[in-house]
Amino acid sequence: MNSVISKNPFVGLRPFEIDESLLFFGRQEQTIELLQRLHRHHFVGIVGSSGCGKSSLIRAGLIPSLKAGYLVNDRDKWMTPIFKPGEGPLYNFANAVLSEMQKDNSPASVKSFVDKIEKEGADAIIDLLQPVYNENRINIFILVDQFEELFRFSIESKDAAKKDEAIDFVNILLELVDNTTVPMYVVITMRSDFIGDCSQFFGLPEALNKSQYLVPRPTREQLKNAIEGPIRLYGETINPALTTKLLNDVQTVKDELPLLQHSLMRIWDQEMKTGRNGVFDLDDYIAIGGIEKALSQHADEALAVLSDEEKYITELIFQALTSTDYGGRKIRRPAHLNELTNLTGADSEAIYKIINHFNDDKRCFLVINKSIDAENPLIDISHESLIRQWETLVEWVDKETESAKNYRRLSEAATLNKEGKKDLISGAELQVAVNWQKKQNPNAAWAARYNNSYEETLLFLEKSKQQAREERNKKRIRKFIYGFAALLLFAVSVVSFWFRAQTKAAQESEKEALRQSYEANRQKKIANYERQVSDSLRMEANRKTKLAEKAGKMSEMSRIEALKQKELAENARQMSEMNRIEALEAKTKADRAYSEARKQERKALAKADSIRNLLDAITSQEYYATADSIAKAKAKALTEKALKNINTVISQTSDTASIDKLKSITNELEANINPEKNNDKLIHSVTTQQVQQVMPKASAKNVTQFVEAFNKVMDIYEINTTNRIAAFLAQVAYETGELYYLEEVGANAGSAYEGRLDLGNTQPGDGIKYNGRGLFMLVGRSNYSTFSNPPKYDLVNHPELLRTVDVATDVACRYWQDRKLNKLADKEDLPSITKKIRGGTNGLQARSNYYFKAKQVFGK
Repeated sequence: MNSVISKNPFVGLRPFEIDESLLFFGRQEQTIELLQRLHRHHFVGIVGSSGCGKSSLIRAGLIPSLKAGYLVNDRDKWMTPIFKPGEGPLYNFANAVLSEMQKDNSPASVKSFVDKIEKEGADAIIDLLQPVYNENRINIFILVDQFEELFRFSIESKDAAKKDEAIDFVNILLELVDNTTVPMYVVITMRSDFIGDCSQFFGLPEALNKSQYLVPRPTREQLKNAIEGPIRLYGETINPALTTKLLNDVQTVKDELPLLQHSLMRIWDQEMKTGRNGVFDLDDYIAIGGIEKALSQHADEALAVLSDEEKYITELIFQALTSTDYGGRKIRRPAHLNELTNLTGADSEAIYKIINHFNDDKRCFLVINKSIDAENPLIDISHESLIRQWETLVEWVDKETESAKNYRRLSEAATLNKEGKKDLISGAELQVAVNWQKKQNPNAAWAARYNNSYEETLLFLEKSKQQAREERNKKRIRKFIYGFAALLLFAVSVVSFWFRAQTKAAQESEKEALRQSYEANRQKKIANYERQVSDSLRMEANRKTKLAEKAGKMSEMSRIEALKQKELAENARQMSEMNRIEALEAKTKADRAYSEARKQERKALAKADSIRNLLDAITSQEYYATADSIAKAKAKALTEKALKNINTVISQTSDTASIDKLKSITNELEANINPEKNNDKLIHSVTTQQVQQVMPKASAKNVTQFVEAFNKVMDIYEINTTNRIAAFLAQVAYETGELYYLEEVGANAGSAYEGRLDLGNTQPGDGIKYNGRGLFMLVGRSNYSTFSNPPKYDLVNHPELLRTVDVATDVACRYWQDRKLNKLADKEDLPSITKKIRGGTNGLQARSNYYFKAKQVFGK
């Protein structure tokens, strides 16, 4: 750095340099302590939290004091190689030594020196430095800054050679400290949260235990000196109110020292830009966003002026330069220039433009470090406080962390699939992966940060998506088949109903034809009878005429009477003839109607045969063998809907014959969907063996007592069929834990019912007094009152009687009858029964298990 003091005395995020010691205030006590520690031990490990000022303390505090002669009285010349382990600890060490000695530090020379170090160890460095020490009496001080980088280099890398290099590097440092030929002083700075990682290197924990220095948090007075000292040095003035505000606010934030330095730098620039009044005050502090927002606001200002494309590249760069380590800590992750170009798709010129932009205006957010390959420098974030304090970067890092988790999860699944331990992913897991791929749009360069399984992982994802597409196609085909089957079944149901209606109409027509035929025959018989009577009268008239003619001398009156009788006979004959003709016409009509009825009947029967054949084909074993449980369930639902419609027709008709016919149809349909219903039988008593089979965990004593009580009252309340008994015992088994509990238990039992007006609990203490008891856990004053049976038992005044076998059984059966649960049991509607008893379907699966077990036991 230029030795001329900057116009702004505050350095911002970057650490103080050696030639800025005049601006470094507030750490004199720590500097003296370090000198004492270094005097006793040539190796000192300076540890502290991120942002506590470790680097600045060494560079601007300890090293200037060394050069001032405070450590070695007779030698005030110092050689101070300063470096970070980075991606090549031995290379960076060798480069720092050669640069400090002003020797050739070209990549080839440095590589040659590294080769010698690898062969000879610490002796190679001692041999190089010994002539300088002997001739010039120069002291050697080695600073390894940000020593925690060595752990990332050795632990996260899968390269065994790098792990060996890290071990050699630590051993060489320790040997240099212990050598007596050329006295050397070694200081390392390290974040305190990495102290445990030192145990992987032999000898390092022991060395740290002897001379570890934990950087203390500065006192309020020291912070005040750090604030006011540089301002006084430049002859400027700070308002005491601003000093107090800074001292108070800095105590509430993490990374207090870098944030304080950055805020003071921004306050200085703000005052200089706005027609300064000669005093740094609260207006300047508010303008920069305060100590909490100053850094984030400063970074956002830099981001805001970029184009959308540059903003996108910036996001990718900062995501590449950060990482979350194995301990969940957000840390810096240096990356080479070519890695950034591959990752972002931008050229090196665009990358450099963004880096320089974030270093302008005293931001100093990014650092460009030399690398073995001069054309491929190492890019890094200047200070980890930026990762924690820049809100936009925090969001970027969280997004990258989540994306990395998704990739690693998908990569692990691909590996397991390749090993035959996991199927292709599907459902929600596949959707998460697909959404991640669309949003992240990963490439091989990005994936290489985490593993080398990019191609394999993407192939696994594509296979999973292909499988999902095939499954969707199969589902669409199945839906079409099931829909068509349901539609066909519905059509058959409609046709069947129409056929039955036509058959009934044909039968009615046939009955009407038979009735008309019968009536015609009756009229024919009447006509024949009247004709016979008419013939008899005519014969009698003829006989009388003959008598009159024989008499010859009949009186005029007799002749007239005879004529009248003849006229009457003729009229009777004509009437008889007309009746006979009408009878013949009626018979003809009846015969025609009967013939038409038979014709309609034959047509209806023919249609019936075709429909029956269609029904047989649909319901044949071959058809149902191809349908799965979903189609059967839909067929059952359609049949139940048809039953509902038929029952509606029954309720609206008064024709007995039609009702009987429709009922026979409903019986047939119910037999198809509930074949087991026909097996329901009357049962007037149960045995201990049967109840024990349903409730195997129940004690023999309890079973014996309750079987006796069941047999007294269940038949009275018509709980006397297989379905009813099975449903009743299933509810009892679940509610009582197989006859074990007759009262709700627990420290708060009953308190939930306190003040429940819907249960009739109007008095204090009703919740506990009328707690759940009996076979169905009856609760509430209202229920206790309803199901009391005085004088046999009074549950309101003696609720404890529900814990007795006889009362519990009698109340349960009365409750069963009162809630009309027999009707639901006949329909095998267990969910509705459960809701009537429990108010919901809690435990429905367990109740169903008891139910089907009881059906099996009592259906034998």
